[in-house]
Amino acid sequence: MQQHWFHTVWPFAGGGAAIVMVAILLTTDTFRATKGSRWRDPVWLAWLAAPLYWVHGYMRTAAPVVVALASILAACGSGTTSPSAPPSRTTDTVSTTTSSSSLQAHGASRTSSL
Repeated sequence: MQQHWFHTVWPFAGGGAAIVMVAILLTTDTFRATKGSRWRDPVWLAWLAAPLYWVHGYMRTAAPVVVALASILAACGSGTTSPSAPPSRTTDTVSTTTSSSSLQAHGASRTSSL
């Protein structure tokens, strides 16, 4: 059975609404009954419950969808390479031998006594 589009979209809408409502709650006095501390105002705390519930719905429903999508993209290699192909290794072209001029510049000689 195919799921209706609203069941997929509503947690994201709730997450967006929660961001907007928390911004309004923290920056304005619209939802306050008293002028004291916000954390002691029962009306403000009751309004805070709504965005917390929306965030809870987002975390339960939308976050697994986002994680599943990210894991699918990671398994596919983000479309650049096949997931079964090993990563290509580039060879380092830097020489491991030191030239005699650089040894002489540092006061060392090329020959060593044993």
